[in-house]
Amino acid sequence: MLVSQVAKVKGAKVIICGISGDEKRLALAKDLGIDFVINLQEVDISRFMREITQGYGVDAVFECSGAPAAVHLGLELIRKRGRYIQAGNSSSNS
Repeated sequence: MLVSQVAKVKGAKVIICGISGDEKRLALAKDLGIDFVINLQEVDISRFMREITQGYGVDAVFECSGAPAAVHLGLELIRKRGRYIQAGNSSSNS
């Protein structure tokens, strides 16, 4: 939430994503005025991003969960020469 609020204050259009189970966090994001709040299990995020960016991809991705699937998704959604910031860390128990 902190990263999204800082980006919003700096003038960015902010998109925050989550999954079922993140309902409280997603509701808080809506209450805080985040531009787009997306449940990844309900919305095809790749299609949504292509539509709102006219196919270019997003300028920056801040990945804060550390989940490998989120890392891959963030890299898929970013435009050429965009910025990818990994704020969350994944841990391996294998």
